[in-house]
Amino acid sequence: MFRELRRKDKKLDDSAVLDILNNSDYGVLGTISENDYPYTVPMNYVFLNGNIYLHSAKSGHKIDNLKNNKKISFTIVSESKIIPKKFSATYKSVSIMGKAYFIDNDEKKKALIAFIDKYSPAYKKSGIKYIDRTLDKVEIIKIEIEYLKGKNSDG
Repeated sequence: MFRELRRKDKKLDDSAVLDILNNSDYGVLGTISENDYPYTVPMNYVFLNGNIYLHSAKSGHKIDNLKNNKKISFTIVSESKIIPKKFSATYKSVSIMGKAYFIDNDEKKKALIAFIDKYSPAYKKSGIKYIDRTLDKVEIIKIEIEYLKGKNSDG
């Protein structure tokens, strides 16, 4: 169903993939518009219990796309560096294919707390108060991973 990595010598091991998933700041979400064109948007995320969680407004292009088609791609790039002399670059990346679901209740709050822990740990107390005030005003998208691959480019 999903293509394997063509250059197996560039495949990242599980430990390196987990490091990228746990420590990178953002990824690019790819969705399919109702006119069959791809739509991509960079987003902050958390990796929690083997899933990717995204924080979003309750309406917009990506929300419309996900209501129409839950299949997604999500790509994270870390340690990117251009090497002008070689006309190349070095980077590590993780590419994910999966399905997106809108979540609620306890799972939604746990995901939002994970965002606070990742991006604003010094403000956890006020972050939890903020979550309690705005819980119904935000959307949390859960990506269930169906396929994942990590790649290393050494320039």
